[in-house]
Amino acid sequence: MPDQWYFAQNERKFGPVSSQKLKALAQSGQLKTADLIWKEGMENWVQADRLKGLFVTASNSATVPPPLKANPPAGTKPPVAAGTDPANTQQAAESNQSEPSATPRADKCAVVCFWCAIAYVVGAVAATPLLICLGIFLESASVEAFAEGGGMIMGFLLLVVIVCGLIGLKSTKRRLAILGLAILLVFILLFLVATFIFFKVFVLSPMEGILNDL
Repeated sequence: MPDQWYFAQNERKFGPVSSQKLKALAQSGQLKTADLIWKEGMENWVQADRLKGLFVTASNSATVPPPLKANPPAGTKPPVAAGTDPANTQQAAESNQSEPSATPRADKCAVVCFWCAIAYVVGAVAATPLLICLGIFLESASVEAFAEGGGMIMGFLLLVVIVCGLIGLKSTKRRLAILGLAILLVFILLFLVATFIFFKVFVLSPMEGILNDL
C-alpha cells in the first residue's frame, strides 16, 4: 500500500495524498518548504523541506535535460499520464479539510491541560492544611484574603484544564489531554463523595441524635 501523506498549512490539515501527489504539490508551489507534513509511523510533524527529494533544487533540475519529443500533429491533444485526473487534482489536495487540526499549538494545549490538572489536584489537597496553619498564626481577615485569592487561582486552573483539554483532544498528544481531563473528573467525583460522607457523619448523624433525645 503506497504511503499516504498529510500536510498542514495555516493550522489546517489536508490529506491523505500519495507520495507522487505530495511531490507534485511541492513542485507546483502549492506546498511550501515551511509547511508541516506527516505520515503514519512518524512520531511528530516535520517541515516539508526535511523530506529528501521532495523539492527539486535548481542544480538538480539542470543536471537532467528533458527528453526530446516530436511535436504532436495539429489538432491532437497531448497525452495524459496514467492514473492522473487534472479535474480532480484540486479536490484531492483539499480532501478531508474538515478533519481536526494536528498542529503544534494543539499539542501545547494538551501538555498544559495535563500539568494544570496536576497543579489543581495538588493545590486542592494542600489548601485545607495550609489554611489551618495560616489560621493559627494570622488574623481571620488575612486568612479570608488568602482563601479568596486561592479560590480564584483554583477556578482559573479549572478553566484552563477544561479549555486546553478540549483543544488538546484534536492534537497528536491527545493522550495527555485525555489524562488531564480524567484526573480532574476523578478528583471532583472523589471530592463530592468525601463531602457527602463528611456531611452525613458530622452533620446529619448528630442532628438525628438530638432529635431522638427530644
